[in-house]
Amino acid sequence: EDVDVVALNDELLRASSSSWDTLQLSPDVRIITDKKLIKKANGLLKRKLNKTNKLAIKDPRMCLLLPFWRDRFEGLNIRVSYIVVHRNPIDVAASLSKRNGFTIRHGLLLDYFYSREIMQFLENDGLVINYAEFMEDPAGQVHRIAEHLEETVDANALTKFTNEFVDQSLW
Repeated sequence: EDVDVVALNDELLRASSSSWDTLQLSPDVRIITDKKLIKKANGLLKRKLNKTNKLAIKDPRMCLLLPFWRDRFEGLNIRVSYIVVHRNPIDVAASLSKRNGFTIRHGLLLDYFYSREIMQFLENDGLVINYAEFMEDPAGQVHRIAEHLEETVDANALTKFTNEFVDQSLW
């Protein structure tokens, strides 16, 4: 997760009287109009894309804030492809319980809340990757992602990725 994006997303949620771990999203989150926050988000995207023409953002808060970010992407003429990694809700809840001390029930409700928000936003757009399938066959899932992005897969980079980045202990 990109620390700059996470920090800004937390700021966006706070400005809307919300937070990442709430079970009720403030209606203000869908219509953030604060000019300073918009300028900050635009600047962040411009800085991130200054050195590259591709950017991947991984932050679960995006599920709640995609209407805001979609407007930023459109305003800066950034082509966007959405990829959602879906993980077993029980696993998500257990992770939140261990890391944040949440009850399993609270973790399950958060997972449902985030999943509902992202799926409503995407409708029929985007690619959904099953986390378990990714961990079982990372190369196959990378090929699916590349196809979705209309990109080719570099065999050497894929081998390095599966050997050095994919951590089976997380599974």
